[in-house]
Amino acid sequence: MKLAKGITRFTYDKTSFNGFRICLQCKREKFVKYISIKKEGGIKKACTKAHLMLGSAKAAIRDGRLVRGKLSKSTIKKVRKILELK
Repeated sequence: MKLAKGITRFTYDKTSFNGFRICLQCKREKFVKYISIKKEGGIKKACTKAHLMLGSAKAAIRDGRLVRGKLSKSTIKKVRKILELK
């Protein structure tokens, strides 16, 4: 289970805060998503979901448009939808 750049695994012994954090930053926009191991049903499933989400988000940013040096609103919306953010 190799982690890609942008994915961090959190394991704390004394709390139930165990999972993966996806962090992606591009053109002054930062996207952060936490994926719980317990909620996903295991380490492998959570890690796989994190890798898929990160890859999809990177592809959306790569294919997105820039407006005055920033990501367009539609691109930001797409990435937020992929990462299931509000």
